[in-house]
Amino acid sequence: MRASQMGEATIEQMDVIHQKQSEADKSLYVQFNYEPHLNQAKTALEGRPIYEEREYIMIMVPGDKDSIVHRPLDEMTRNRFFERYRKWKDKVGDGTTEGTPLKMVAWLNSAQVRELEYFNCYTLEQLASMADTHIQKFMGMQQLRQRARDFVQAAKDSAPMQSLRAEVERKDAELAAANEAIADLGRRLAALEKASEEPA
Repeated sequence: MRASQMGEATIEQMDVIHQKQSEADKSLYVQFNYEPHLNQAKTALEGRPIYEEREYIMIMVPGDKDSIVHRPLDEMTRNRFFERYRKWKDKVGDGTTEGTPLKMVAWLNSAQVRELEYFNCYTLEQLASMADTHIQKFMGMQQLRQRARDFVQAAKDSAPMQSLRAEVERKDAELAAANEAIADLGRRLAALEKASEEPA
């Protein structure tokens, strides 16, 4: 009987704590956004940088410029601010893109990037696959699309070679480490032999 009462008390206490947390959270400024993260495996496979969008959250205490938290969104924080998160998702939709962000492409200037993003084109792959009907709306966009296609194709063609090169470099590093370990062992053995030859 006491155990169940304790359990009930604990649940009630947790509810009170949760309610106080919820009240405190209402005063916080909370903002969600997407941040690109480099996918190492896909980058190695494709031969060009491939990024995936991840959800981030920024939490700020109004009036305190030093209390800014900006980090990847985890399940616990998503549940904590679920109503605000749901409204944000309803507004922006999925919003995730995968590929090489236009901002990372050296031969595109910032004005071109902004113009493309205005028309919901965010990656090199999206630019390369843009339809003729949409390309006609932009001055000089056919050349940019062709350059994007050439870049994507060249990266695909070179990906196996880059992967092989990375594997060779990894093997070389392992071999160098093994050779160093053998050399170190030889030095230790020589030192031991020298010590055993010296008169006591």
